[in-house]
Amino acid sequence: MIGNREININDENPAIILANQNPETLGIHDLQGTGIALKKLAAKDVDVILMDAHMDLGARLWSDKEGRFPFFMRQDLAPMVEKKWVQGDFLDPKVAAANNAKIAHDLKQKFARAHVIFLHFPHSAYGDASARTQRTIAFCEEFNAYDIRSIPLTEVDSSEFTNSASHFKPSFYDRMAGMCTATIG
Repeated sequence: MIGNREININDENPAIILANQNPETLGIHDLQGTGIALKKLAAKDVDVILMDAHMDLGARLWSDKEGRFPFFMRQDLAPMVEKKWVQGDFLDPKVAAANNAKIAHDLKQKFARAHVIFLHFPHSAYGDASARTQRTIAFCEEFNAYDIRSIPLTEVDSSEFTNSASHFKPSFYDRMAGMCTATIG
């Protein structure tokens, strides 16, 4: 429990979030707890890989007290880790774009038959004047310079919002799926 909110162990457990930032266990983080580490997918036939920069643009970096081992952590989980870890600043959009471009390139090398598609995570749920919007726009400008298949920054209609700024109603996901299908051709 954080405040009056129950924690979904698979979605919000700091250990699982950290494990999903480790090359050995990347990909295990999912809502149902059934994730498969990306390394183990090499033997399977992967046809589509979707990426976004939601955490890169919205979560501050945490590190040990010496500034080593940076990782992303949601602010509401801070009480679980703040005795050992220190909150820093947001990841620079230019660095985030370069990191995501490298990940997309590496995924394409590993899964040559897969379509790697980057979804520019919508910022409209956070308000037009927010610092997050500015980081998102800066990220898009940097990222679009790379030759990576992507879905353009898409506005979310207010009718598609849920009670969470990072999740949307099925109609939005249907629209995004259609855009992905069109991108693949």
